Amino acid sequence: MRWKTRRWSRVASRNESNVIFTVALDVKLLFLDYLDHKAIRNTIAALGWEIPDSYWRSRFPKDLIFEVEEIGTREIDWQYLFLKIESLLKNSDALLNRRRIMKVLEGTKKIFLQLTEGEQIEGTI
Repeated sequence: MRWKTRRWSRVASRNESNVIFTVALDVKLLFLDYLDHKAIRNTIAALGWEIPDSYWRSRFPKDLIFEVEEIGTREIDWQYLFLKIESLLKNSDALLNRRRIMKVLEGTKKIFLQLTEGEQIEGTI
């Protein structure tokens, strides 16, 4: 009886590894969306997943790190850049302060646009 259990375990683990590597790219990307940078790095390394640059570009915080637009069309390792920026966003006081300032500016912009829109409406009456 014990031998059958071990044999079953070996068969099950062999089948499980095949299932992991046949996951569709869309499912992989959805899964990665819920992970932080450390878990993403570990998952990709452990499962050997190849994730396209378009995914890393789409997750990159361009609103916070707007300097990336200056790079233009040069070759960029988007995976490396994204994972490093995410790591910095957790640990860097400068980037955390930048995020705070950008949120304040966004709120200020919204209020400003509401006020100027109201003035335009009053001016046409």
